[in-house]
Amino acid sequence: MLEPRTPVVALSSPLPVLLPFGLLPAIWLSDEKTAPEPATGAVTSPEGSAGVTRRSILIVEDDADSRETFCALLEEAGYECVAVANGREAIDYLRAHSRPFAILLDLMMPQMDGWQFRRLQMADPALGDVPLVVVSAAKSARNSALQFGADRFLLKPVDPIQLVEAFANLPS
Repeated sequence: MLEPRTPVVALSSPLPVLLPFGLLPAIWLSDEKTAPEPATGAVTSPEGSAGVTRRSILIVEDDADSRETFCALLEEAGYECVAVANGREAIDYLRAHSRPFAILLDLMMPQMDGWQFRRLQMADPALGDVPLVVVSAAKSARNSALQFGADRFLLKPVDPIQLVEAFANLPS
């Protein structure tokens, strides 16, 4: 039995993260070798209590387990998340829905990578100034991402506290 502040490892996630107990669904705390089936397409969370919509974050990440992990961490911190699998889905989502508070963007993805997405985002006057946090396993991508207008850069594996702080410190 885990105590309320006992750290646990998210076993079904490809991202090795150490989390305080209670941040992830109970299935992620088991020793099972199979992860829960991810939903296909966009994943959304419900509105906050009393009908107040929380600040939304668009997560653009091709790895389903990473998307779910990022969503779980950010939802626990009070954000609403929408997750898509590549840059093309992100552009389509942004053009069809209300503007998010911020975007969490992986750089290496199929169909349309993060660099291609960012060029299209910046070219669109309605989307160009949405704050951007970039995540990548490539340490060498940090300077390029920041020069390309990212507000923050996080190296994978992502530290959960740094993930939440990256969005908490963005301008409103």
